[in-house]
Order: sequence, then structure tokens, then C-alpha cells
Amino acid sequence: MSAVSEKSHKQLVSRILTTSIRRKLKKEQVDTLLGLKNDEFHNAFAAMINGFKTPERLKPIRPQGPLVLPAQFDIERGIFFGHQSGWTIWKGPAEGDGLAGEEEQDPRSLAVKEIDFSALTMHNFPTGLTEGEGEIDSEKRRLRLMPRAILAGARVFEALYSEAGQKTLRFLDRKLTIQQIDFLGTTLRSPDGIRFSLNCFRISGRSWNWGFRKLSAPRNYHAPALCFYPIRDAATW
Repeated sequence: MSAVSEKSHKQLVSRILTTSIRRKLKKEQVDTLLGLKNDEFHNAFAAMINGFKTPERLKPIRPQGPLVLPAQFDIERGIFFGHQSGWTIWKGPAEGDGLAGEEEQDPRSLAVKEIDFSALTMHNFPTGLTEGEGEIDSEKRRLRLMPRAILAGARVFEALYSEAGQKTLRFLDRKLTIQQIDFLGTTLRSPDGIRFSLNCFRISGRSWNWGFRKLSAPRNYHAPALCFYPIRDAATW
């Protein structure tokens, strides 16, 4: 993750000094803060800020109970692929043609019936990147994450994207600042035999949209994969 620029630092300080935060700080609080060491200052200032009331428009929209997943992802309905036919779930090994064998889906994710998204943290959105890496293709990322985590697949994607008002996606954005999600638990096969994964994304405060990307395409830390660990219950995360 890139370092914060000097210009951004100054803009942040300026906004703090000209907003209601400045007006709510009393002189004795400011004097106390200025006399603290760095680590003590950070904790004390955070505590003061957390004591202020958060505007309603900035509060996370907490999900009302677990999100129920569809029984299966029915790719033939064409809801997500328009009028283009021929999309299927990849079958068999990655080096094959994707037409024969077991479907490439994380079987552990398939066993889940509902998910409590209110309990998720950034730990559930790994990038798969190692230290010093700026990007990685999703083929390698799948192989890295699979032994460590359970990968959310197409059923999770459909439940999130199709939810009325997209409340859970909006909640994840406000709580964790998540604006892109890859779903690596299901591999799709395009009509011309290319391997893809589904993803959701949000641009500049607009509604969430959906897309699909080649597993061979590079991804960086802006596009984490939704994962789960450990399983609390066989049917619920």
C-alpha cells in the first residue's frame, strides 16, 4: 500500500482544524494531547474522536440477520450474462477444456446456507499477495488461498448482488471500505473456453455492479477475495 503524501496529510489536518471536531475539543483537552508522546497521543485522540456522535449517513447499515444463499447458482438463467449463451461452470482440471469432470467450486462453500456478514473483518478479504508483490493473477491467488481459507463462490455473489437495496454490500463498504470483491470459489467457463471468476465493484459512490475477470488477469490489493475461516457451523458462517 502506497504511503500517504505530504499534501494529503496537510488536507487532513486542515479538515480536522476547520470542522466540528475542533469546536468540540476543549482547551484542557488540547493541552493534554500536546503533552503526550506519539503512541499515547494516538490512543487518546482516537478515544476522543470515538466519543463524538457519528453522523447517521456515515453509520454502517448493519445487516438484519444472516443473508440466505440461493440453493444453487443457475447460470443458464442468463441473468448475469444477458443474451449470450454458452457460459458454464468450469469442469475438470485447469489445463483441460473445462467441459468434463467435476465442477471447479470450493465444496466447503457449497455446504453453507447463510452468512452473518456483520461479523466479518478485513481478515475475510485477503489479497493473496506476499511481501513485495504489487499484483498477482487469480490462478495463483486461488492456489495460495485455498489451503488457508474457504473461498466464497457464485452463490455468495448472487445473494449479495441480488439483495434488495444491496444492503450488505453497502454495509461492507461503510464498515471496511471494501469497494471490490472477487469470488474465487466458483470458476466460470466462457463460450470460447476461457477461465473466469465473478466480482462485484463500486465506483465513486454509485450502486454496486457486477463483472467477471479472467483468472489469468493481474489483480492487486484493491481487489481482495471474499474468504471464510473457520467454519462455526456446517450451515452458517
